[in-house]
Amino acid sequence: MAQIKEVLQTEVIEKLKFNQAQANEAVVNLGQIELRIIDLKDELDAVQQFKEDVLKSYKMAVDTINTELKVLEEKYPNGEVDLNEGVVIFEKE
Repeated sequence: MAQIKEVLQTEVIEKLKFNQAQANEAVVNLGQIELRIIDLKDELDAVQQFKEDVLKSYKMAVDTINTELKVLEEKYPNGEVDLNEGVVIFEKE
């Protein structure tokens, strides 16, 4: 079996080269996209951790407030706390 070499038309060669370049560019872009997705996932994980920390802090603050208000309610029934003046207003029987 003999090999035969035939010259392709310039239009076919240019079309193949163009599409090969397009495919190569797409592969590079897909790699960049994948790296960006990895970075965004890392950032999202960090934000999620920050959110969890803030929620823990919020819960601790609310629990402390509720505990203190419970103590004040026992000491000053139906009292009203004014944090600006630092006083509790209540009726004494």
